[in-house]
Amino acid sequence: MLTRLMFVCVLISFVQLSFAQRKVLHKTVETKEAAEINLDLVGNVKVEAWAGNVVMTETTVLLENAAASVLQHFIDNGRYDIAASDPDSSVVLVLTSLNKDREAVSIRRWIEGEQVQVDVIENVETTVFIPEEFVPQDDEKTVWKLKPEFLKDTPTPIDTTMTSKSGTP
Repeated sequence: MLTRLMFVCVLISFVQLSFAQRKVLHKTVETKEAAEINLDLVGNVKVEAWAGNVVMTETTVLLENAAASVLQHFIDNGRYDIAASDPDSSVVLVLTSLNKDREAVSIRRWIEGEQVQVDVIENVETTVFIPEEFVPQDDEKTVWKLKPEFLKDTPTPIDTTMTSKSGTP
């Protein structure tokens, strides 16, 4: 009798776990000439400095009460996508969540011979790894600026007009 009870408990645990789906998504963005990085991301966001020379995002998605196909559908349709501005065209690199409103989702499942509506529980955590040459400018760590010692000397418009080809102003 005890063996049957343990078997049923293990089976129930397995069935419940089979409806939890987890996926880790990565994105890397070159900083190129950026002197500032701005983050406009939704959800649970953690920011860390790292020794790399690119910005990397790691988004962990955990869905409960959903099949793997539901998670894949969300990924394929850009639910967790992060866009980055072109670092070649600006000194500010902006990372933005493309889907800012992740509406709650419910699905139909058969439970004890009845079809019922079940809420999908969605946990999304994003960790942003920013090169250690940048320092946070606010408490929320949404704005990061290049440390002064890493700023490249770029001529100002006054500097370029002061010298001519002959070397005289």
